[in-house]
Amino acid sequence: MSGQKEYSVPSRFPSSNRKFKLKTLSQFEESQINRNQELEHQLKMVSKQNEKLNSLNQYLQTTLNKRNEVIFEERQLYKTKQIVSPQKSNSTSKRQSQQFHSRKNSMPYFTQTSRLQYVGEEYFRLNQVLEINISDEEAISYFENDPNIKFVRQLDEDTFVQIAEEQNIKKLLQIHDHILKLQNFLKEMFEAILKFKKIIKASYQMNQQAQLNDAINCIVDQTQQLMNCERATCYIVDETKGEIWSRVAQGLNSIIRMPIDKGVAGFVAFRKESVNIPNAYADDRFNRESDLINHFKTQSILAAPIIGDNNQCLGVLQCLNKNQGVFTNEDSAYLKYICNFSKTVLNHSLNQNQVESTQNKLRHVIKYFLDIVQIEDPWKIISITERVLKKIMNCEEARLVLKINGSVYYIKHGIQSEISEFLGIFKKVIDTQCNESTLNNNSNPFFDPTLDIDTQMPVITMSINKNSAFQVLNLKGVNKKQSQQSHSAFVSGLELEMLEYIRSILLIKLK
Repeated sequence: MSGQKEYSVPSRFPSSNRKFKLKTLSQFEESQINRNQELEHQLKMVSKQNEKLNSLNQYLQTTLNKRNEVIFEERQLYKTKQIVSPQKSNSTSKRQSQQFHSRKNSMPYFTQTSRLQYVGEEYFRLNQVLEINISDEEAISYFENDPNIKFVRQLDEDTFVQIAEEQNIKKLLQIHDHILKLQNFLKEMFEAILKFKKIIKASYQMNQQAQLNDAINCIVDQTQQLMNCERATCYIVDETKGEIWSRVAQGLNSIIRMPIDKGVAGFVAFRKESVNIPNAYADDRFNRESDLINHFKTQSILAAPIIGDNNQCLGVLQCLNKNQGVFTNEDSAYLKYICNFSKTVLNHSLNQNQVESTQNKLRHVIKYFLDIVQIEDPWKIISITERVLKKIMNCEEARLVLKINGSVYYIKHGIQSEISEFLGIFKKVIDTQCNESTLNNNSNPFFDPTLDIDTQMPVITMSINKNSAFQVLNLKGVNKKQSQQSHSAFVSGLELEMLEYIRSILLIKLK
């Protein structure tokens, strides 16, 4: 139009793009409004459904209470009719019934939750008898002193007939209450018998396993089934390294290792006592890092030690997350019995493992003898001997020193070295021709870092002759009571015998 002035809106976007963006924004707002309306509608429907469920629940509760009252009154009327003699009139029965209904509200043994509940003494508990350390006499005493048993035992036929004839409703209900408790007790005992049948059957399967790994596998599988839990683990205590380890954790394939003073299992191994933790994350002993590593959520824990014949803790059985509820005192008692059966299995498997270890060490000694006989190079003799010493003692460091033609040959950190004379602990052992066993090699007053192994671990130094000796780490010298009482480290008889074999071979070779 010729007379009108046109205005343009400045923008860095083209006009078509701006219109498209406005249109898209409008559609988005409309979709959000529709979504909100739909959510509001669903919320109203859920609210109405909750109101219906609440009203239905109240109606069912009221109906159930009325039903219980009717059943109770009908049963009492039926008992009254059975007790009343035929000569009594109907008016007498009605009057007695009315008298009972007028008295029942004042009876102390009625409660709001159950009209048949009787508040009495503390009753016998199954876990008291299941306790593995309890004597037969104590178990019998617990049973015979139970108020239910004593009450029924005193109730002979004449007394019961007299109570029935007197129509003593209070005593009749007490009798009924004691019978119900005895029935529940018998049910618990029957379930305990079934549980012990399973435990005994599982023990037969455990005892068939000779290899340590198979034994741990079997113990874990049987424990998980018997204790009805999500996961079970059998830890083995390694006193040499001061840790507990397991090759098997149900649901995992990796090896678990932890210090003996860390986590719930470490606490059980150290204190030699069982624990029942209903909420793992509320207990300071629980190691939360294990859940992060294993992608698992621990809720409840039940753990017990496996104690050997010499009161030594062989391992720990740990159960995680009971499938229904939390672990009970009865579960704790059952787990102790499983640990008691597992003790025999682990002892046998560990002994078998020790036999196999001894056989392997003897193979190394025999192979060493065959290899070293034909070797004359001192550096090769040192290298082969140190390698065999490490295998026998299961350690990472060993050292052999040889004095040939006035020079002392040794290898330190892979470097071949020579010095003119013996130093440190090596010198003392060679001069005295006496073996030396120390808890802390660095703290030995004769220690010299030039020749001696630089470590704070226990070390054994043995002389071969006036011109040779060797040192080797002694890991089993750690965590031993014999070691803590003196400055000398504990030396295992088997390892000492193997070292004597190596010494004898070297003595023949270097003669």
